[in-house]
Amino acid sequence: DKAQGLSSNEQGPDFNFISGSLKNSDYTFPGLNVALFSENAFNISNKLKIIPGIRFEHISTKASGYYHQSYNEVIDSTTFQEVRSLSRSFVLLGLGCSYSVWKKTELYANFSQNYRGITFTDMRVVRTSQIVDPGLKDETGFNLDLGYRGTIDWFSFDASGFWLQYNNRVGQIQITDSAYNIYRYTTNVGRSRSLGAEIYLEADFFQASGISKHAGNLVLFTSLGYTNGIYTKSNYHNVEGNHLEFAPQITFRSGITYRYKKFSTTINGAFTSQQFTDATNAPFTPTAINGLIPA
Repeated sequence: DKAQGLSSNEQGPDFNFISGSLKNSDYTFPGLNVALFSENAFNISNKLKIIPGIRFEHISTKASGYYHQSYNEVIDSTTFQEVRSLSRSFVLLGLGCSYSVWKKTELYANFSQNYRGITFTDMRVVRTSQIVDPGLKDETGFNLDLGYRGTIDWFSFDASGFWLQYNNRVGQIQITDSAYNIYRYTTNVGRSRSLGAEIYLEADFFQASGISKHAGNLVLFTSLGYTNGIYTKSNYHNVEGNHLEFAPQITFRSGITYRYKKFSTTINGAFTSQQFTDATNAPFTPTAINGLIPA
């Protein structure tokens, strides 16, 4: 269920609508998701393993309810009834493999098809600053990654590169009506491609010094990720070549953990680079609907 309406302006939490006021919308969203999945690991040799997989999925989404339009924060008394239904079935394929290189280290690679189904809860939003495309379509794509990981005594690591592709990517752009009001418009913006690399390192200094049996474990960990996510094709103006929404190029996390028997304490820190909130990469808007999120 999902309902939108006016609430009080009093202090404290209040999850009730104002008595006697019109609700912007009131919906139920029954849905059904059935999936069958199978995979098998084929040991080609002592070092090589191949794992194919297949997934069948059936999605049925429905919506039933009503909504009122809002104009300049005033709710229209006209009731718009709506009943919608959408069913689809699809098959997703995947393939993974790993090859033991040295000691407890291995090379690995994976390929899998992606599918992101939209729901009617994404589409029915009655808000003065946001509009959702009623013809919103599901997203399709694939993910490919290649890496090297393992553990050597007191040191662990995982380094990989990836390629994430989406067609009909759902995103946000800015649109302006005849009265020059700016809206956040959710639609299938276009085709997107994300290329990147990730590395994770972990080292236990007390284990390396041979004193972990009596002194516990002192573990330093760090991870660094770089992602170049852009729109490669779009029917909308000034979108091709832009950065994806909410996709920072750099994410960095690091910390140190001390463990002794049942006691553990950690100090960590993180950094995230700047990111845009819409596909047009607007640095800011007067209405604060979209803009740049700083690092």
